[in-house]
Amino acid sequence: MSCKIVIPDYRAKSRNKTAYRHWRTYQKYRDEIAELIMFYAKDKTEIDPARVTLEAYFKGRRVIDTSNLDDKLAVDGLMKAGILKDDTPFENPEIIKRVYPETGENKLVIMVEQCSQNQIK
Repeated sequence: MSCKIVIPDYRAKSRNKTAYRHWRTYQKYRDEIAELIMFYAKDKTEIDPARVTLEAYFKGRRVIDTSNLDDKLAVDGLMKAGILKDDTPFENPEIIKRVYPETGENKLVIMVEQCSQNQIK
C-alpha cells in the first residue's frame, strides 16, 4: 500500500524556521501542511508501519539544506490527516529527505509506503 501526495506551489519549510519558534507558529505551519495533505491526498487510508519520503523542489538556487528539510512538520501533518498512525519508530521507522534546486517550480512531494515487519527489525 502506498500514497503519493504532490503539493504544488509550496515552498518547503526549514527546520531552522520552525523548531525554535513559539509553539503557535509551529502549529500554524503544521495545520497548513495538514490541510494541504488532506486536500491533495487521493487515498487517505492509514498506512502502518510506513516509510515516508519527502522531495522538496525549488524554483531557484536558494534552497534549504537537505538535513534542514522539516520532516517533523510533514509527519505531524500526515498524522493529523489520518495517513500515519503515529510518529514512533514502530509506526514510522524510516524517513527519506531529498532536495532539488533549480527545478523551475516550488513543490513538495510526499510518498508514504507500507513497510514490512521485517524492515522494522
